[in-house]
Amino acid sequence: MAGYEKFRSITVVFLILCVSRLINAEADACTTTFSNSTGSIPVTKFQPGINCTWRFNLTSNASIYINFKHTFSIGLGAALQILNGDNKPIATLTGPQDEFLAVITKPDNATIMFQNGNSPSYFGMTYSTTKCSQTVSWDAATIRSPYVPVDSGSVSCQYTIKTDNASFPFLSFSVFDFTKMTMEVFGKKSPASSSSDDLLKNLTGQSSRPDDIMSFANTMTIQLTLPLAQKQTGFVASYASVSQSCSGIYEIGEETPFFIPPFGNYSNNLDCRGMAYLNDTMKQRFSLTLILNSLDLGDDYDTIVVNDGGSRFSPALTTWKRGTTAGSVLVSSTGKLWMMFKTDETQTGRGVHFTVRPQGKPHVGRNANLWIFCANSFCDLLALAYVQPI
Repeated sequence: MAGYEKFRSITVVFLILCVSRLINAEADACTTTFSNSTGSIPVTKFQPGINCTWRFNLTSNASIYINFKHTFSIGLGAALQILNGDNKPIATLTGPQDEFLAVITKPDNATIMFQNGNSPSYFGMTYSTTKCSQTVSWDAATIRSPYVPVDSGSVSCQYTIKTDNASFPFLSFSVFDFTKMTMEVFGKKSPASSSSDDLLKNLTGQSSRPDDIMSFANTMTIQLTLPLAQKQTGFVASYASVSQSCSGIYEIGEETPFFIPPFGNYSNNLDCRGMAYLNDTMKQRFSLTLILNSLDLGDDYDTIVVNDGGSRFSPALTTWKRGTTAGSVLVSSTGKLWMMFKTDETQTGRGVHFTVRPQGKPHVGRNANLWIFCANSFCDLLALAYVQPI
């Protein structure tokens, strides 16, 4: 009995020491002063009600580029504030956030403050004085322009999107509001390209929300230079890892190539996205028309969405499901048609066949027949073009 009591006493002391170390570790994580050119806060569980303050006391005057991690697990009611060295707020955020970048331009005595709410929170950060960069590799995520102060000069940041080897990154902008900035998107422009660093889109000077952008490789890079002289809304963009075998962006023009696909069962768990558009010359003379020729979907969870424009956020024209009758005709007012085909994990069908046709002068034009199909678990979205008989 005495041995048992001794064992229980040792166990209690051990547990007290463990809890004490956890509390001290959390307290240490909440009171760090950073003095090196690089540093981090590991992703940490912060208990309800805890208040944290992190300070910067760097010997140089270099800007600090902070990459916040796992901030989508910040609890409801929690508040995160980033203050420049002059004590002016750079960002004040509450509740869960997408992972993001923040830039401190006055490092001396700059501060990050965190007040947790009534539930645990998880997040961390890394910082550097040499490079503003963010790499995301989730299946889907949202990125945004960095939180920056109003100051002199400018800041340059790089975003890298990585998907698995069977997927392509497909980028959609929900917010795009810059007065002055330089922004370029790089990736693989076509399946035939030998480079994964082609210029996909130069968005410098863009005044409206851009069309969606896809790389034909599993990486995409965004280079952004942002002047700090005035406050800007910036951009918010989401990306999806789309199925390589059935996603693409197709120009419907005078030189549309010929492809003749087979027609078979499509695969489960597809996320196919694409856009067909008229080039500038064709747009002056034609509108873009889509005709549904046939549709065979496995169940009600397999759907095809068509938007009038070049973005996921463009106005919806229709959603096709199992039982939709062939013969539907859609006319784009923008010269662009955005499409998404998503399937679940159960039943499949033969797919969908539709014709995208420039509609204009009588007896003159070109058609592009687009098929989403699957044969031997290999799916594709291809274009078949032909000259209409006169």
